[in-house]
Amino acid sequence: MDHETDPAAHVPAADGSTRSAFLRRAAATGAAAAAGGGLLTGAGSALASGGKGGPGARRDASLHDRLNRTSHWDLNVADLARARAWYEGTTRLRVVAETSADQDFPSLGIRGGRFEGVMLRDSDEDANAPMLHLVEWKNPAPVGVAHASYGHVGFNRMVQMCVDLDATREAVIAQGTQPILPNSDFIRPPLHPQFPSSRYTAFTAPDHEGVFNQFFGLGVERSLLYMNFNTADLDRNLPFFLEVLGLDFSTGISQPPPGSPNVYGGDGSNSTFDGVFMLARGNTRVNHDYLQWDVSPSLATPYREPTHRGMVRCAFQVDDIDECHRMLRANPWARKRRFTFSRPEEWDFGSAFGSRRVIELRDFEGIRFQLIEQPAYPFAQLHPFGYDPPGAKR
Repeated sequence: MDHETDPAAHVPAADGSTRSAFLRRAAATGAAAAAGGGLLTGAGSALASGGKGGPGARRDASLHDRLNRTSHWDLNVADLARARAWYEGTTRLRVVAETSADQDFPSLGIRGGRFEGVMLRDSDEDANAPMLHLVEWKNPAPVGVAHASYGHVGFNRMVQMCVDLDATREAVIAQGTQPILPNSDFIRPPLHPQFPSSRYTAFTAPDHEGVFNQFFGLGVERSLLYMNFNTADLDRNLPFFLEVLGLDFSTGISQPPPGSPNVYGGDGSNSTFDGVFMLARGNTRVNHDYLQWDVSPSLATPYREPTHRGMVRCAFQVDDIDECHRMLRANPWARKRRFTFSRPEEWDFGSAFGSRRVIELRDFEGIRFQLIEQPAYPFAQLHPFGYDPPGAKR
């Protein structure tokens, strides 16, 4: 790795709430919306990150203009066939490519690594839609179990929409897994000062690895709509996404005390959180749901091993991996050794997905990300407005 992380301790308020910082993020979002675009960096970033723009607050320091889209999430599994059956049996996700690899992975510290996998995409979406990559490591073998808590730092939950909540619940049970609680049906307080209250009709169920899948009964089928990952300190760690990766800040969200019913298990009490929704270059196909729950500061260690069972990584497609590496080296946050990144290396995923050059990243807390270079086909070319130009409707 070119740089080492610096996990300096920072203890938030005892109840996990950063309400005043959330209000600043909400104000910044409103100003950006009034200007007709998503929140960028600079002064807006300083507001979004609680007034702390940091050394990397300039837009030209981030990878924003190199991002094409969100490519996929890597979910390490113990049994590939069983995992595939679960997702194809409960969601709109279908296999679009089989993957396999047999090589050294220097950025992961693995010699003679081998895995087999499948890429799944929503069957109603085109080739630019994000995917879920189910990976069964053969060497080294997968280790550990997925995080047991909804609030653990790292990737933890994905949101699917369904037409019939009861029928989907039956499908989950038919796959040999059990929803955590009965279907919820309550009015949730607004997540943002400009949002209304909303009816919350959903249930949450773990897959065979224990990864939380939340199903909302909204009368439509849609997969990978929101992808959740958690932080122990939102304001300290948000600059990585705005000022290193260059994601667009979409909106600030919050459930301050008394919170809303905990639908992920626990003791039956309410849960609280502060967070943000973020987009890759304005691409509205998926929201990156980044939250600090009330319990997250006490569960601050993400997956360390790259072969750990569970959702371990998010990959972003970029247009030029060498230019990304140059920009990462020059980023002011890298000079402070706040995140790690590898040199570019080639991963051969097999004939269906091909060989791709990648950079392995770990954020301020050690959560894994990857940059993966676009293949040479027309619809992957970088567009100046991303895949959802201003005014586009889906």
